[in-house]
Amino acid sequence: MHYEISFTSLMIITGLAFIVPILVSRSEKVHIPIIVAEIIAGIIIGKSGLNLVESDPWLEFLTMFGLAYLMFLSGLEIDFGMVRNDRAQKGRLWDSSLAMGLFIYVGTLVLSFAFAYLLYLYEFIMNPALMTMVIATTSLGVVVPILKEKGVAQTQIGQTILLAAIVADFCSMFVLTFLVAWLKKTGPYQLLLMLLLFFIFFIVYFVGLKLLKRKPQYFESLHYATSYIRVRGSLALIVFFIVLSQKLGTEIILGAFLAGIIISLLSKREGSYLHMKLEAIGYGFFIPIFFIQVGVNFELGTLLHSPRVIWLVPVLLLMLYLVKMIPSLILKKVFSWRETLGAGILLAPSLSLSIAAATVGLRMGLMSEAVNSAIILVAIISVITAPLIFEHIFPKQIKREEKSVYIIGIHKNAILLAQRLGKKGKKVILLDENKRKCLKAQSLGLNIQFVDDFDKNTLQDVGVLQSEMVIIEIWEDYKNMAVARRVKDLGVSEVIAVINNTRYIPLMNEYGIKVVSPPLATLHILENIVFHPMISLFFTEGEEETQVAEVQVTHEKLAGIPLRDVKLPGDCLVVTVYRYGDIIIPHGTTILNMGDWLAIMGSREFVEQAKEMF
Repeated sequence: MHYEISFTSLMIITGLAFIVPILVSRSEKVHIPIIVAEIIAGIIIGKSGLNLVESDPWLEFLTMFGLAYLMFLSGLEIDFGMVRNDRAQKGRLWDSSLAMGLFIYVGTLVLSFAFAYLLYLYEFIMNPALMTMVIATTSLGVVVPILKEKGVAQTQIGQTILLAAIVADFCSMFVLTFLVAWLKKTGPYQLLLMLLLFFIFFIVYFVGLKLLKRKPQYFESLHYATSYIRVRGSLALIVFFIVLSQKLGTEIILGAFLAGIIISLLSKREGSYLHMKLEAIGYGFFIPIFFIQVGVNFELGTLLHSPRVIWLVPVLLLMLYLVKMIPSLILKKVFSWRETLGAGILLAPSLSLSIAAATVGLRMGLMSEAVNSAIILVAIISVITAPLIFEHIFPKQIKREEKSVYIIGIHKNAILLAQRLGKKGKKVILLDENKRKCLKAQSLGLNIQFVDDFDKNTLQDVGVLQSEMVIIEIWEDYKNMAVARRVKDLGVSEVIAVINNTRYIPLMNEYGIKVVSPPLATLHILENIVFHPMISLFFTEGEEETQVAEVQVTHEKLAGIPLRDVKLPGDCLVVTVYRYGDIIIPHGTTILNMGDWLAIMGSREFVEQAKEMF
């Protein structure tokens, strides 16, 4: 029997997916997240509104795959490098952002269950465990952009909030999966099959790691043109883990989430070209379909005809804030009251995972249509109100002290570097354990600190933790490496060590330490002089008149516009765009994003004007 597919509903949904971001961007007074606007648009055209969308099996498939892809991107967003680099500076629990994030999540889980059990006792809900997961989740997709817009993503409080959201996202997914298995009354055999899913996860990860290390040329040669092998491999991995989850009797959202984690671990950098392409596929097509369909299936009439459930909306909203704000009070040990309360508020929004949990509960018959609609409405309200409250509570301006560049080891090169950096406005402090060298450098007007030793306590006492960057060049490789590791262990993000023996470079890179190798640097300069003599001439002879500077796009009016529409002062030219770890060769059509780093070349005077402009 021939079945004719109608594309009318898909046309309406994709049309809305195109129009909604444009309308949201024009709203200056109230900032509404796009996903919330998509749900509202879905309500307007759906069952509670104009009823323009017809239910079709293939549209349901796109909706389910959109949910799976959303969970895949949630796994992709987790930056395990951040988790690995999070170390307590003084050995106390509250000095570790990861430990505080875990404490906040456990506290949230306990309070969520207590509130959910009260709702169960008063017969508002059928299952307290499932409602616990709805209340306890945090929307990582809301937290990240708000922190970036506020300009605090790289501060200690910003990293703490981000890690708390990542922990909540990561743990909630696994707790929800095992909860669903328990609610289905899964036997020991099925639980073993679930563990098999994690076993296969580790096998796939280690195989992928070996392939990338031993045969990277295979992937590089097929990375561009019509192949896009990494994108194809990522999509194949999503479908593989979805099928695997179905065969093993687990939720497909867990399989998709694990696939995202594998890509995050293997692709090294968040925000790489691969991530951008995968996000473009998701947020450009599948995910808008899911959120618009959430709105389409929103039963406002069912909610309005259930007066008892209507009372659930304000109650759930209040619970959502309380379960996040109370555990977040631990942050007061390190941060101010405004920062602490702001963190609790920003962690409150619950969208993707809460709707996913409600969708699973509805499908299993553990949640009524009315309660499901109430959860969606609460999610929408929380995502709109939390950023607005955060904006008013969180400190308007973060005090940023001028950070210094520390150079460990005083000799001719170090003195010359300090003088050159000083001319360009950098505050430089030189450290050494040789008094004679210290006195000589001090006589040249440089900022010197004499130390007895380069142990951790001494480095901490002289203020290395508050540095912008630490450069170690004591001449002996073994000493440079030892001091560099001590500085890194203290929590300094930017550490550069001068290493002559190139075989030590991989070891330092694995530790997160950047390496400058004089032999390699000389070879690179000579190679560039052979192939690019004019560019090399600029860096060796023309720097007094011409300057290259890095500036970050922080002005909202410059974000989202093509480079050709940016009027740069004088003879300034954008040479490269550095975005999330990747270098982009700029063209007139290159769209600037908030947070982009631009390499600008031009006359010193005009480059300074460009810095102010961005």
